Amino acid sequence: MGIRRLTVAFAAITMISLTGCGKVAEKATEKASEKLAEQACKDGQSGEDCDVDISKDGVKVNTDDGSFSAGGNVDYPDGFPEYLRADGFEPMSAVATGDGSMNVTLVGDTPGSELIEKLQSQATDAGCTVDEETAAAGVGLTGLDCAEGTVVLLDVGEANSQQAVTVTITPNQ
Repeated sequence: MGIRRLTVAFAAITMISLTGCGKVAEKATEKASEKLAEQACKDGQSGEDCDVDISKDGVKVNTDDGSFSAGGNVDYPDGFPEYLRADGFEPMSAVATGDGSMNVTLVGDTPGSELIEKLQSQATDAGCTVDEETAAAGVGLTGLDCAEGTVVLLDVGEANSQQAVTVTITPNQ
């Protein structure tokens, strides 16, 4: 999924958030933004179709090459390992690509460093090995070697008054 197409999707979200003229105008703006984003997919280099769903809860974009979702009610991508999920944390955004790469930003009330420790423990229990651990200036990063590939856990601090951690999976080649 190209950057240009994601940029259009984010622009559509912005259009919705700036339009406060009632339910009818909101729904019309959502539909127009969806059509604009879907046309941007077709006009892109690959000319592929995509499905765009924009609502007050967020945006979801699905193509043959992957998916992107952000906002409320975000689901984990298909195939996202159970051991990289944690109670009390929900996905705020999720990206999956055709090569199996995934990136999920989790938000919750527990400090990110505690979540990283929990996810690291769950991952090692599932057979992953710790490849790298770094902490500097309040940011923690853990690299894991797992069956799915390389997993990176990054404490990104606060997002929307909640703690945020990104989980990135890069499949083995």
